[in-house]
Amino acid sequence: MLAALQPVQALALECNDNSIRSAYWFYKVQADTYQLALGEFSNLRKVDEQEPIMDDDGLTDGFEIWEGTFSGFTASRGAIDKPFEARVTLELPDNAFIGGALPSSSQLNSLQDAMGLVWLRETEAGYRLIGELCMPLIDTNPASIKPTLRCLNGGYCPKF
Repeated sequence: MLAALQPVQALALECNDNSIRSAYWFYKVQADTYQLALGEFSNLRKVDEQEPIMDDDGLTDGFEIWEGTFSGFTASRGAIDKPFEARVTLELPDNAFIGGALPSSSQLNSLQDAMGLVWLRETEAGYRLIGELCMPLIDTNPASIKPTLRCLNGGYCPKF
């Protein structure tokens, strides 16, 4: 029984700071273009689902695809103040932070109308948000805004 818990414990040790600010350096070095925005999702609806498939390690890799509207603001030089609204596709793997190995739809209600920071990936088809194991889809902590702006403006921004 104890052996079954070890991978979860090891995983937890890798997720030290679950904030949008902590991901700044990750998104900065990506080849894709990411847009930092502050706002909220509305009109969320599921458009597709892949049933979980067990792999050789006993892990599942199912996911759900949702669409919604993100309304808010993007960052300018000193503030997050440029009006922004876009349709966003959300890809939610079963092991994503929002899903926690539960069906994503049972957790997504907490995302509807929650104000916070997000990193949206720009694609030819529009904006995408992909759930990660350690990163929340939306950082709803208001205390994250100032440190994130400091990172964007080249100020003190620790790497985690």
